[in-house]
Amino acid sequence: MTELECIAKWHGTDKGSHGYCPHYERFIGELRFLPITMIEIGVAGGDSLRMWREWMPKAKIYGFDMNGYSMDDFTVIKGNQGEPNDLEQLLKETGSFHFLVDDGSHNSEDQKVSFNTLWPRLLLGGWYVIEDSFGIGNCLDLEAVGRGDGDIEELHLIAKNNGDVILFLKKR
Repeated sequence: MTELECIAKWHGTDKGSHGYCPHYERFIGELRFLPITMIEIGVAGGDSLRMWREWMPKAKIYGFDMNGYSMDDFTVIKGNQGEPNDLEQLLKETGSFHFLVDDGSHNSEDQKVSFNTLWPRLLLGGWYVIEDSFGIGNCLDLEAVGRGDGDIEELHLIAKNNGDVILFLKKR
């Protein structure tokens, strides 16, 4: 079991049971001890926010959720990830960011709206991660990515036998 899997289990988030943690460690590990800004879309009870805080102790972590949870130890902005105006409000609070996890509605249309609104504000070298990313490829020019055109430096699509899918995108 990896360190992040142990932390995920301790905090009760499902990121470990979905098998995502080793991939986060592999791709996002370079950011772990840096003073970055991170956003997680879809926070439920805050278990994964607490996991990220323990694993990335210098990060400023924001949550974004349509239920607008009140948590003393995190800033959680209320909004719908399928609404560009709500996402713009999020960006007014966070500014540009280094790392984003979309674990929100898991609806491909919402994921596309979020990606198209938020990707331009991801800092160079930053990571945009979409959990349960069914259909998101429709909003990416995958041929351009394959040619090395555009602003995606790396793309990693990981599918598990149980149907879990996670997409990691690094900005050039």
